[in-house]
Amino acid sequence: MPELLDEIQFILDKNPGKFTFTVTGSSARNLKRGAANLLPGRARLYHIFPVCLSEQERRFKSAGKILPAPATGGPLFPAREIEDMLLLGCLPGVWGGLEKEDLQSYAAIYIEEEIQREALVRKIGPFGRFLKIAAVESGKNINLTKVSQETGVALSTLKDFYPLLEDTFVGFHINSFSGSAKTRLIKAPKFYFFDTGVRNALAGLPLESGMLATEGGHLFEHWVGCELYWRVSYLGRGYGLYYWRTVSGTEVDFILETPDEIIPIEVKYALNVSPRDASGIEKFISLCPKAKRGFVVSKAKREEKLTAHVSGIPWYEI
Repeated sequence: MPELLDEIQFILDKNPGKFTFTVTGSSARNLKRGAANLLPGRARLYHIFPVCLSEQERRFKSAGKILPAPATGGPLFPAREIEDMLLLGCLPGVWGGLEKEDLQSYAAIYIEEEIQREALVRKIGPFGRFLKIAAVESGKNINLTKVSQETGVALSTLKDFYPLLEDTFVGFHINSFSGSAKTRLIKAPKFYFFDTGVRNALAGLPLESGMLATEGGHLFEHWVGCELYWRVSYLGRGYGLYYWRTVSGTEVDFILETPDEIIPIEVKYALNVSPRDASGIEKFISLCPKAKRGFVVSKAKREEKLTAHVSGIPWYEI
């Protein structure tokens, strides 16, 4: 009921400082496109993401080595192992007993409720085909030609579908870092679904531990990307998340921008890492004056120095 927003403005303007309204809803895209009163100068916008490391018991004290962990004033969620988060994601419901079948139903019902019933797309069939391929490709550079060939959906239509996922908070994109003009870069953005569990369900993948034998590396990088994105969003202005890849193939999974420095981060789904895993980071540091240190995130049990500028750290210390 967008008319409520006009009434809220009337009450606020007539009674300054006296009332606070909490307004929730799942129709953000329709509100923006419908010229609704978004209460400029009177509203504060909050984004609430899945459960961060710093919101978990035992993880709270160790998280924050790369990026400040958001403060939490309430009780913490029980700590979970990385394999569970890769498979089922970090939605709060997972801690409340959400099972695999529930997660799969959530993904399907969300599409129906949020997209089909609100007529955000005219034909749910092509969008459904796109959604599955987009989930499979999540965490990779957007390749509209490839997705069009695999789904049979026209390129012109796909250009509207990705923004639709972002407008409905199903996913986000990260751009190529362009702070160095000394080398040619791949510039196509990468797209990520907002949660690994939802991504797996939409991709139609079996939510069983055996899947990690083939998907573990990709999901681990995906989860790290989500964790960094959530933290960057909570920290606000001055923080940004990018990736870096040259046309010759040298790459760094994530480039973290803070008000004080640029931090390159590589992700390895392994118990042991070596100086060779830091080679892309060292190359990046040599080209970016604001980058002085970097990290390789892995399943290692403790921090270790890999090169002059790069440390390897366990995933739970991000």
